[in-house]
Amino acid sequence: MNSYLKTALVAIVAVAVVMRVDPLKKVVIGA
Repeated sequence: MNSYLKTALVAIVAVAVVMRVDPLKKVVIGA
């Protein structure tokens, strides 16, 4: 459970950083 929580946290942070730094990159990753 701890590992899953850590992975989820990292994913959320990564998405937030990408969305904040480069919105276009978020679209590319989403596509």
